[in-house]
Amino acid sequence: MDIKEIEKGMLVGFEQGVGKILAIDVQNSTVLLEERVSRHQFSAEVSELMDDPQLHIGCDKYY
Repeated sequence: MDIKEIEKGMLVGFEQGVGKILAIDVQNSTVLLEERVSRHQFSAEVSELMDDPQLHIGCDKYY
């Protein structure tokens, strides 16, 4: 993903599942994520994120 496409609150896929973007660090190309199931927060590099247009705010399931 391109860091310019990332917004706070958006849902993204990553290796451990689905997470919500809490903060964006453009300078270091990292984001703070909250994992949807466990609610654990952690940082990840933008290169680790996968954009999935089927994910929507408030829903972590496919339609």
